[in-house]
Amino acid sequence: MSTPSASDALSDDQLKSHESQSDEQPNKKRRRRSSSSRSKKNSALNRQLNVFKGITLLLLTLLVITLLTIGINYYFVSRENNILEAKLKVSLDMNENLEFDLNALKQEKSMLIKGIIPNLRQLELNKVIDLDDGYLKNITFSEKKMRNLNGYEYRLVLENPQLVSIYPEIKLYFFNGDGIQENTSIIGGGANDDIRSEVLRPGESTSYSAFIPFSDAASRPKYFRIIRSKHGSEKIAVENQQTLQLR
Repeated sequence: MSTPSASDALSDDQLKSHESQSDEQPNKKRRRRSSSSRSKKNSALNRQLNVFKGITLLLLTLLVITLLTIGINYYFVSRENNILEAKLKVSLDMNENLEFDLNALKQEKSMLIKGIIPNLRQLELNKVIDLDDGYLKNITFSEKKMRNLNGYEYRLVLENPQLVSIYPEIKLYFFNGDGIQENTSIIGGGANDDIRSEVLRPGESTSYSAFIPFSDAASRPKYFRIIRSKHGSEKIAVENQQTLQLR
């Protein structure tokens, strides 16, 4: 049996070394492949993370811009509202002062007109105005339209408190807001009367109505004056006395 030579031993070692190297090469390739796969995964995750960070940063930026815009708009709107409220308050105060001054002027004017024209009364609609002057009991005014004419209708109530019959003779004068006489209504008194009156016996009451037209707002009656004549009542009283004497 022959012993192996040195060359054979060397070739065996080389063969083993070659085999070990050939075994290590696939392992290195696999390690390279796995490391390459991990690096790709890591790079993909990093890209996704960067995209997420970018979107988050963009959303945060938009949110900050939106909040700033809302805050700025709210500041200017609130400031504008405060300015408008202040202007409105000033306007309301001015209007109140003007209204107060206007009412004061109206009262002064009314007092002046009433002082110039004696026995002048305020004409008030839909209100019973007590007269309490002899047989003049009360008068009521209401707004009315007749034959396309605007005007007021009055209803005058008479009541005879005396013990003798009377013959009413009454004149009503109507004045506008400036105290200018605009119209007149006459009850009884003869040919110039607008309404013929009837004899009013003791304790008896009656009423008379008439329409007072006006052409525009300037001529609208604001005041009235009513005068009763004693001539008619004296005439009836004398006739009553003569009748009693004849009896």
